[in-house]
Amino acid sequence: MANLGNVWHIPANPEPEPPSVSGMRDPVFPATPASSVTIYTGNQFAGGGNPGNQLQVGSSLFYAPQGGTAWTEVPLAFSAEIGNNKYYAGSIPLNNFPAGTVVRYYLRIAYDDHDTTFLQLNTDGITSAATADETAAQADPFVFTIDTPALRGAWGPVFALPNIGIHAHVLPNGLVLMWGRRDDPSQSLNVDPPTPQWVGGPPPPPATCTPFLWNPATGATTKTGQPTMPDGSLANLFCSGHALLPDGRLFVAGGHLADGAGVNQTTIYDPVAGTWTPGPAMNAGRWYPTVTRLPDGGVLVLSGTYAGPGGGSVPNTIPQVWRAGVLSSLPGNPQGALDLYPRVHVRSTGQVLVAGTLAETWSLDAG
Repeated sequence: MANLGNVWHIPANPEPEPPSVSGMRDPVFPATPASSVTIYTGNQFAGGGNPGNQLQVGSSLFYAPQGGTAWTEVPLAFSAEIGNNKYYAGSIPLNNFPAGTVVRYYLRIAYDDHDTTFLQLNTDGITSAATADETAAQADPFVFTIDTPALRGAWGPVFALPNIGIHAHVLPNGLVLMWGRRDDPSQSLNVDPPTPQWVGGPPPPPATCTPFLWNPATGATTKTGQPTMPDGSLANLFCSGHALLPDGRLFVAGGHLADGAGVNQTTIYDPVAGTWTPGPAMNAGRWYPTVTRLPDGGVLVLSGTYAGPGGGSVPNTIPQVWRAGVLSSLPGNPQGALDLYPRVHVRSTGQVLVAGTLAETWSLDAG
């Protein structure tokens, strides 16, 4: 009986390793124009079970168009080591394959402590199966079809924006409202210092950041007016949270004084009038809050941090709800703060559910 290695290839699974890969076939659904498709394999080299020492020399990817009889070999190269696994990769060039081409491929994995192992498509049509028989792998290979952009979509050309669109929201009129951290990058050294520079004292005034509108149809950008605090001072909405109201206006909570120090600002953008209107002040500042629209049309504001009296970041543990221009506080979290930008979901009951990143899952009645 063959001593096969513990190796796998699951095209649609990013595992999520290696990092920044959409799947172990990247892209999972290639569309023209595309220069290549990268194929990843995972191999267990440590830990329990049946680890094996894969060799780079002799490990290869083989591909051929449907109907072709000749297989083209591409060497697999080491890609990453994560935990007990090592990942190898090879690329299939698509330069001579038009849309509609069906491409077949299988893999050969060489070892110094296992028999050479071939990977083919499993009978489930999703995962891989290992075999010692290369002929079997050729008979049941992995398969993908090169699609057209009309079916799968395609990235367009890179285009310039007046600022980095860190925050973005699609408005009902089809325009995209965006803003970044600061209008002038040189401000980062003297106006907008990071947390260690303001511990022990209040943070400085925020850097100026002007939101802008981008028109996807024309590519044109237009700056909006400057959001302001209730006292008329400028507000930087970087690191805020935002959600659309039922009437199409955008509600924004929080903003940026310095890293970890948020403003107590709420403001609303009206896409019809093209104006920013300051709303009621929150109980304290919020940097990295989450804003969630509720079934009754109000919005829930959770989490964020603000500058403490002696400097440093303080978690804002008071949930607040905005309804028809009135901001109300709910009982705080007695067991500690939520994480920043908590993952909030509205349940069918109207309650909200906070799930993910924390060891505990939280629910809240925002009524």
